[in-house]
Amino acid sequence: MSHVEFLGAPGSGKSSIYRAVLSRESGVLGLEEAVRTSLRATARDPITRLAAGLSRSAESRLWRAVYGRSPDRFQGLTEFARAHPDVLAAVSEAIPGMHGDGAEEGLGWVLNLMARYQVATRITGRRLLVDEGFYQRAVVLFAYPFSESSVSTLDAYLDAAPAPRLVVYVDAPPEVCRQRLTTRGWSRRVAEGERNSFLVDTFRVVELAREHAEKRAATLIVDGTEPVEHNASLVIEHLRVGSEDPS
Repeated sequence: MSHVEFLGAPGSGKSSIYRAVLSRESGVLGLEEAVRTSLRATARDPITRLAAGLSRSAESRLWRAVYGRSPDRFQGLTEFARAHPDVLAAVSEAIPGMHGDGAEEGLGWVLNLMARYQVATRITGRRLLVDEGFYQRAVVLFAYPFSESSVSTLDAYLDAAPAPRLVVYVDAPPEVCRQRLTTRGWSRRVAEGERNSFLVDTFRVVELAREHAEKRAATLIVDGTEPVEHNASLVIEHLRVGSEDPS
């Protein structure tokens, strides 16, 4: 299944555009819906889910993130690791630089993406849309704090990740992103006194990811300050013009 990823700094508006495209374009399938469709015929494991939900250790919380909802997700992660071993190697190298208490949660997001993506690829016939995809997850792995010494590992991670057919880059100025984050609420992973550093680091990693995407996939740049419906129309038009067999 070919897939499309959205990339942008927090507050750029990428998730709003992603949802608008899904609501208007029947030829695409969001990641969560693709996972649900793939698992619809699979029996759930209520005992495993209950055990995971009652667990409180750090290890079990991380395990729960990729396994607790369904054993199929754990199988998906295993399949992904076999198909893309270099991704796990790059993620392992990035872990020591991840920020404090948010590292465990962020790592869980990355592993969960791997599992969900692998499960979703069992569906054919429609193009897969991913809001928080492998390019966006580079922010979790390498931003805040960001070090220029991590650029080679960042490149290795993106080189090894499944290549998207298209990356939609949502461009918005830092001040616009800041205002939107203040209005909707900042992530609890970012302390109030660290917000400036967070935005600087995030924009740097997003820019590096965008440069990498331009070498590897088609890239559509949209203005995050424009109305959501306008940007969704641009994405849909691009998808239709460049439509191919998405299997």
